[in-house]
Amino acid sequence: MDKKKAQDLIVKGFVNNSLKKMPESIQQKIEEMLSNGSMF
Repeated sequence: MDKKKAQDLIVKGFVNNSLKKMPESIQQKIEEMLSNGSMF
């Protein structure tokens, strides 16, 4: 596994953890950003 992929997985894992504690609207916004890839 290359470094970038590992970093993305860590970030996504961290974000997913944070999402569980967030309001629904913020959660959807971040999921959109992740699927658009604009976070990386």
